[in-house]
Amino acid sequence: MTPVVARAPGRARAPRRRRRKLIAGHERRTPVIPILVLACFVLTGILGPYLAPYNPDATSLTERLAAPSSRHWFGTDALGRDILSRLIYGDRVTLEIATAGLAIGAAVGIGLGVVAGLRRGWVDVVLGRLMDIALAFPPVFFGLLFAATRGPGIWSVVIAIALVTWAQFARVIRSEVISLSEKGFMALARVHGASQLRTTFAHILPNIAPTCVVLISLRVGFVVILDSIFSYLGAGVAPPAASWGGMISDGQAYISTAWWIALAPGLAILAVVLSLNLTGDWLRVRLDPTLRGSDL
Repeated sequence: MTPVVARAPGRARAPRRRRRKLIAGHERRTPVIPILVLACFVLTGILGPYLAPYNPDATSLTERLAAPSSRHWFGTDALGRDILSRLIYGDRVTLEIATAGLAIGAAVGIGLGVVAGLRRGWVDVVLGRLMDIALAFPPVFFGLLFAATRGPGIWSVVIAIALVTWAQFARVIRSEVISLSEKGFMALARVHGASQLRTTFAHILPNIAPTCVVLISLRVGFVVILDSIFSYLGAGVAPPAASWGGMISDGQAYISTAWWIALAPGLAILAVVLSLNLTGDWLRVRLDPTLRGSDL
């Protein structure tokens, strides 16, 4: 019979200590470069008309497919349009769509998640089934549906993104509200006669605020990719308006001869989405008390 060796308490707690040190170190290291990339993304979107060197829709057949040079830093496309100018205006369009779509989806999802978590009963069942239905459809389905019925455009993409994201917010917030409702301070508030409206604004919303911030930060990258996919498939912003996905779609036919057409928007999407994910992960560690507890 193999003897059982008791594990020393110090050895049992060593992995927890290492994990705590790792999380604490990650918490202290502010992602400076990703934050700078996101700041450039936002400022470029806001100041786009003042930063673009050329009109993004101006064509010049004499300069079509021009390689990157001092005149056109990122080259030109098949119609002679300046890639840098279109990249800047595409940034503006992506920022507008991501902000509007995510704001609508987050507002609806957080509101319905709070209602489902507080009311329970048939309200929770109905909202839960609606969440399941929304999550069952592929995200691209909504974009193609609105492009076919309403035509491609900014608001078609915004509505499609809102329909995709609201259920993701509602599902997480519902679970968070149910967990908070079972806490001792909530029972104490009800004993003291606090109404449900008061407990919602005084206790529920402040406690789910960090979760909402983390969810939004992690969903922005998904929304940027989704907007690019819609534009790539022709369900997004209608030409000749500049969009990153549309620029990649235009450049795929010239990938072997004019690689710079698709490279610039592809690198822009990569940099923004990677920076968003790194910043969102840092916020998750900073705002989630379970990851910063002393018992980790």
